[in-house]
Amino acid sequence: MKYLIIGGLSVFVEALIDRLVEKKDTEAVIVSKSGNEYLYEKERLEWVDIDTKDCNDVKKVLSQTRPHCIFHFKVQDSVGQAWRDPNETVDINVIETINILNAVKELDYKPRLIIGGSGEEYGHLGFDHLPLNEDETPRPVNIFGATKACQTMFAKLYHRAYGLDVIVVRTFNETSTLQDERWAISSFCKQFVRMERGEQDRVIHVGNTNIIRDFTDVSDLVNAFELVAEKGKSGEVYNAARGVGVSVREIITYLEEIIGISVEIRTDKSKVRPIDAPSIVADISKIKEDTGWEAETDIKSTLEKMVENWRLRLS
Repeated sequence: MKYLIIGGLSVFVEALIDRLVEKKDTEAVIVSKSGNEYLYEKERLEWVDIDTKDCNDVKKVLSQTRPHCIFHFKVQDSVGQAWRDPNETVDINVIETINILNAVKELDYKPRLIIGGSGEEYGHLGFDHLPLNEDETPRPVNIFGATKACQTMFAKLYHRAYGLDVIVVRTFNETSTLQDERWAISSFCKQFVRMERGEQDRVIHVGNTNIIRDFTDVSDLVNAFELVAEKGKSGEVYNAARGVGVSVREIITYLEEIIGISVEIRTDKSKVRPIDAPSIVADISKIKEDTGWEAETDIKSTLEKMVENWRLRLS
């Protein structure tokens, strides 16, 4: 089996590479270069230049490498950046995805294409729609979510029109001990450890503490993508999440328990989005039924590992 990962290195991609190179039937895991590949070397891991802005270049690379399964993770995934630069977000999330779809369509064989979707596609459908299942009509409330919903529509269209073996996996809020402070949860953990060390006042600045999100550990998400690649049904959309909603306020409470301190919460208006869905929680019955997957790691266990990681990093 030969895999191609488009999108360069990230916390999630590194975990997926680790999983794929260990599989007995793996011939090669090929990853698109993003400038930091020299930091990461593995047996059966190869690097390739892919210009996803150019459909012909994508087709050329696919024709040369002939992967059996393609994971498309190239994305502009910052909601804040999407508001600041919607043109860039559309170019990366929509236009470049269309280039990949067109390149796959023109091949003389049919690889499986798995696209990383997002729970932000659903937007705010109302509490009576929770948990959100894949048949819901998306109503995104931010530019990032709108581009990902458009991406999914194109994937389904190319499956129906051209018979592409394409699947979209909608992930929600990813957590990992390797995330840095650019990620909100990791930033909270770092701040709590600094408070524990006496390096920061016991005050935390946040946006809306009442929003509820579905947090899933990277290790569980890697399992989801692996199983969808093996057992997922062509043309389908799958939610991959824990299926449990947790508020930002609950995250802070868990961290207070883990560290053993109490903090003052202050609202930072600059961290509040122009529009935000109050609650996004996934219905995971479809992926469980088709592949047998379900998340195994709860959010508190992840937070404990993240806190310990920051303790080591700040020591």
